[in-house]
Amino acid sequence: MQNRSIARRDPFSITDGTAALWENNGAIATHTFVDNSAPVSRVFQNLETRLAKSDDEIQAAQRLRFNVFYKEMSATADALTLLNGRDEDKYDRICDHLVV
Repeated sequence: MQNRSIARRDPFSITDGTAALWENNGAIATHTFVDNSAPVSRVFQNLETRLAKSDDEIQAAQRLRFNVFYKEMSATADALTLLNGRDEDKYDRICDHLVV
C-alpha cells in the first residue's frame, strides 16, 4: 500500500493492482483487479449476469439504485442526488458493478 500521507490527500490509492479506499487513516475497502480481457459473465435460462463494461452501464445501475432507495423505499436524498437522479457513493470508484 502507499504510505498514509499520500492516502490522506486522495482517499483512493492503487498499488500493485489493488485499490484501497482510505478513511480515518485506515483502509476500509480494498479491491484486487482481475484480468479484464476475460469477461465475468454467467447465463441462467434467459438471464445474464456480468460486470458492467462501461460508464453508461454503471450510471444505469446508479439510476436503478436511486429508484429503489429513494422512490420505492422513501430514503431521503441530498440535493445533488435528487438533481442527478442517481445514487452515487464513495465505493463506486473502486467497486465492480454487477448487472443483470
